[in-house]
Amino acid sequence: MRTDNLHTGRANASALLRKCLRLSDTVDATVALRNLLWTSRDPWETLYELSAQTRLAPALYWRLKERGLLPPVPRFGQTQTAMPGEILEGMFATNQERHANLGADLLEIVSLLNSYNLQPILIKGARHLWLEDVPWRSLRDLDLLLPGKQAETAQAALINSGYLPDKAQRDRPNRHHLAPLFRDDLAGWLEIHRRAGNPYAEQFCPTSHLVAGSRPVTKDGCTALILAEHHHVWHGVLHHHFGHSGFARGHLELKGLFEFAALFATLADEERAALLSDASQTALGLATLELWLALAETEYGLAPDHKITISHDARQFAETWIARSDGQIPNSVKYPGYRDMMAMGWNMRRCSRVKEHTGSSLFGTALAVPAMLAPKLIRN
Repeated sequence: MRTDNLHTGRANASALLRKCLRLSDTVDATVALRNLLWTSRDPWETLYELSAQTRLAPALYWRLKERGLLPPVPRFGQTQTAMPGEILEGMFATNQERHANLGADLLEIVSLLNSYNLQPILIKGARHLWLEDVPWRSLRDLDLLLPGKQAETAQAALINSGYLPDKAQRDRPNRHHLAPLFRDDLAGWLEIHRRAGNPYAEQFCPTSHLVAGSRPVTKDGCTALILAEHHHVWHGVLHHHFGHSGFARGHLELKGLFEFAALFATLADEERAALLSDASQTALGLATLELWLALAETEYGLAPDHKITISHDARQFAETWIARSDGQIPNSVKYPGYRDMMAMGWNMRRCSRVKEHTGSSLFGTALAVPAMLAPKLIRN
């Protein structure tokens, strides 16, 4: 019973955080949430703790402020404790300060690499630091992509300038990034990537494809490359889903899913079409996009895109995955996600869509599903 109570508490806390982060909601649901947040301090302790654990505190402040859900500060008199809005604003300010420090570090790093005739591709959070376009995102490190041999050149240049590699992580030729680099005055760590993702994520969007679509952006006399908008969003999905192996456990990370929902909402129609085209190269890729869209709609209030069909099985699995992530469904096997992904990959409508898009045969499309999962299945 005690374990059940813990699972229930975690599920309720996670559900509350997702409600607060929603991009849209009904009037009744918004009013009910405002009543809950404005009449008791109890929910706030839960929100502070879970948003800090999931690194979503800056996003939580951003969404609550945008939605008018932060309790007002009393106009008269002094309160003994800080108001929820003041606490979250402090967390947001801390994140902004970190952005400023990491942004300065990134500019210095790009300048150094430019002196070696290298123009790094800024991926994940580093892209947003360069463009200064997403203040609510939290990040711990800087990820720079320099394909192939450029990565070794960049790593050596940075080490020569005073960065120290993590000796506990020896370099492995098949690993997509080199050993993390540290420096005393760096507000985090730095990873030089030779490929955009691990071998499993690479199957869905090769580094060469991302590189071909990147473009230069100059800042304070320094030049870096950034991915195309749809590539950035798709790379983020693949990083969280296959790069972190969340799919194997049938789990979804709240932070990754929120970032996807918020960024997908800003994509233009042509960028969404390009994202769908990338996903439609494989049945597993298309299944992943549909699953994430279904979850983003139900959990974060992403407005449906009626040009992208989400099959019934993706919506059903979305319910299962969020319940499993919340601890409401015990795992009957160690890695239930394999079974789920295999089932979605073999969906006939999805396979037909990929066949039509790529010109492959139905048999070849279906056969690729276990083949793409096989390396992890065998290893596990």
